[in-house]
Amino acid sequence: MLQAGKITALYCRLSQEDMQAGESESIQNQKIILQRYADDHHFFNTRFFVDDGFSGVSFEREGLQAMLREVEAGNVATVITKDLSRLGRNYLKTGELIEIIFPEYDVRYIAINDGVDSVVLNSVANVGKAITPLSDYSLILCYLDNDDAGRNAFSRLCREFGDKVADKSALYPEHKDLNDYLMATQPKISNNTKLRL
Repeated sequence: MLQAGKITALYCRLSQEDMQAGESESIQNQKIILQRYADDHHFFNTRFFVDDGFSGVSFEREGLQAMLREVEAGNVATVITKDLSRLGRNYLKTGELIEIIFPEYDVRYIAINDGVDSVVLNSVANVGKAITPLSDYSLILCYLDNDDAGRNAFSRLCREFGDKVADKSALYPEHKDLNDYLMATQPKISNNTKLRL
């Protein structure tokens, strides 16, 4: 699942409120946890993105925006955070990152303490080849085609993995697939445009 030459983005955030929680939430502690996880799970080419003293409600954070620019440029294979709340505390915007933005750029997302490790399937062609590697994932989000092939692939995955599989094709009912939906609904992104949530 590693993509050669791409970054493993290790994202840390600490708000003013979190600082009162003490050392367990410190940026230094998060860095140690993230780097250890990356090393133990063979994620290479790690790079830290840090927002120290910023609320997770706002997504206008320098470190987060720098990471999203790397995502947009196609330079990121995986984003890892200590937990979901480090990515953000606005759950709609955090969900948009995890379920729309990251999959659009083929980015895997891991939240260590929450047991989140997502992979996104948006092609039925590779489902058979994916069965063995998918067994390691705690969550499999399926953005498959809205046709018989997509439904058959989803059924096969459900037989293999049960409730670890989630069908997300209902997010784009009037479109043939996720790519068609994104092309129709997302503004065109140029090299000079920042991803803004």
